[in-house]
Amino acid sequence: MVRYIVRRMLFGLLALWMVSMVVFAAMRISGDVTYLLVGMDATEQEIATIRTQYGLDRALPMQYLIFAGRAVQGDFGTSIKYGVPALELVLSRLPHTIILSLTGFTLALLIGVPLGIMAASRRNSVVDFGATGFALIGQAMPGFWVGIMLQLVFSVRLGWLPTSGSESWQHLILPAATVSWFSIAAFMRLTRSSMIEALDTDYVKFARVKGNPEHVVVLKHALRNAGIPLVTFAGMNLGALLGGAVVVESIFAWPGVGQLMIAAIGARDYPTVQAAVLVTATMFISINLAVDVLYGLLDPRIRNE
Repeated sequence: MVRYIVRRMLFGLLALWMVSMVVFAAMRISGDVTYLLVGMDATEQEIATIRTQYGLDRALPMQYLIFAGRAVQGDFGTSIKYGVPALELVLSRLPHTIILSLTGFTLALLIGVPLGIMAASRRNSVVDFGATGFALIGQAMPGFWVGIMLQLVFSVRLGWLPTSGSESWQHLILPAATVSWFSIAAFMRLTRSSMIEALDTDYVKFARVKGNPEHVVVLKHALRNAGIPLVTFAGMNLGALLGGAVVVESIFAWPGVGQLMIAAIGARDYPTVQAAVLVTATMFISINLAVDVLYGLLDPRIRNE
């Protein structure tokens, strides 16, 4: 098991290194940021001084080595737009993103998984057709459109909930519902297909023959074995929510990392963008590492590969 975990950690570090190279190259390809740091009337001497100060006068491979060495120590430089340490700025926004993502993820689990179990247990019934139809509609609707519609109905028309901000728990309801919309549908469809496959296996049929109540057969025997793909998807989904709530945060003016990243990209604030991308990538990779370990615990065959 230790060898399995170490191997997964090495793969995670390799992935993080590749992400760092991609985001570093992308920010440099977008153009020279020197002119964002100086005024329009700056002299050639002032421009050269700024380039030297930020290391922009060096070859790109050397710039990357300096960046990587500092990043390992938690130093991503100073934000060009906000004038504070980039990592400190990202970490100050991170709790809002975590709260939004975890709330949406919890809603997706609490709604999507039970719907999938009910649909699989009552296959070809009205419940099954209704849940499947809901899942198809949920996956067909873009997240930004869902967010706008929720604002229009519950904020503008009914006046029940605020349209934006993060001052109270009421401000969290609409963004969390928007974030969870697609995930609810995805969890429902995956749970349904996994449960249908598990319910058709011999050991589940044998559990019924032994006289176990139906809820015991479904929840103890079928769901336990259908849970392996669910665990994998849950980890990927949580990681995606942590790094992919950019549009939702913008629609609802939610002060998370996604909104910060959009503002930083617009200002070509490359230290903040690099810090934000690597922080979210680290969380995503860490979650997937935890899922891999849990997967190995659930299925011993995996860790022996």
